[in-house]
Amino acid sequence: ENNKKKFYIIKQIEIVDNNIKCCLKDIYETQIVKYKSIVYRGNNNFNQTKIRDEVNKSLGWHIFRLKNLYLEKETLENNLLRLEGKYWKRKFLKILSIFFIVFSFIIFICISILLAFIFLNLLPFIVIFLIFIFVINKLRFFT
Repeated sequence: ENNKKKFYIIKQIEIVDNNIKCCLKDIYETQIVKYKSIVYRGNNNFNQTKIRDEVNKSLGWHIFRLKNLYLEKETLENNLLRLEGKYWKRKFLKILSIFFIVFSFIIFICISILLAFIFLNLLPFIVIFLIFIFVINKLRFFT
């Protein structure tokens, strides 16, 4: 019973994958038509505007369909993971990776702020050192 459900879900995922491929192909072809209509300089601006509007509508519909297909695929994959008993492990790893990314970003920001304060504290010494080098070079130039 469980294997039949897995097999059915895997077949559904394959069908959705094929639909995603077709949808991506349609989006690509629609983009080509859009760019051709932009490049083409015809005498009739009304037709060009109408073509661009229709292409934009088609592109929007395909993108909406693609989003829905990806959501459907994610739902099917989650159902498959639940059947296999791997759903919560995958969910935990996703949450852990998001936590790691946020934690790394916070550490990066803290280190950057710390380095900025260190640079600001050392700035007077750096300026004095540069003035000292400039004065020494001027003295060498005169002698």
